[in-house]
Amino acid sequence: LFFADGSTPSDTIVKTFLNICENAEGVIAVHCKAGLGRTGTLIACYIMKHYRMTAAETIAWIRINRPGSVIGPQQHFLLDKQAELWAEGDIFRAKLKGNRKIVVTRILSGVDDISINDTRNRRMVRKDIELYSDEDETNCVTQG
Repeated sequence: LFFADGSTPSDTIVKTFLNICENAEGVIAVHCKAGLGRTGTLIACYIMKHYRMTAAETIAWIRINRPGSVIGPQQHFLLDKQAELWAEGDIFRAKLKGNRKIVVTRILSGVDDISINDTRNRRMVRKDIELYSDEDETNCVTQG
């Protein structure tokens, strides 16, 4: 499967790659010239489809394991593909479970507002708060 270094794969390449992964017995090896952009992008597609991780989570996880992976326009490509890959993954898992009825009702793509109301936080008294002061540190040895 070939696509230009630093570019994004076509839908045909992504589908072919996912099909190879899903039908392989055992492990597979994925690599390109440097093992960063193209490799990371295709592996990210698999992770997003089968583990339902967001594009940002997937990129972060891949970069922990292989620093420098998923570069430039590939990041935006994965953000754009996220909802599609999640839906494909839901359908794939439903077929594995033998479910005939497949329904995708709504995909959450963002949060407008989050508020947390906890009465325990309101009980804190002002005297319990210890403020930090730089003056406390003026007469001590520093590392510099």
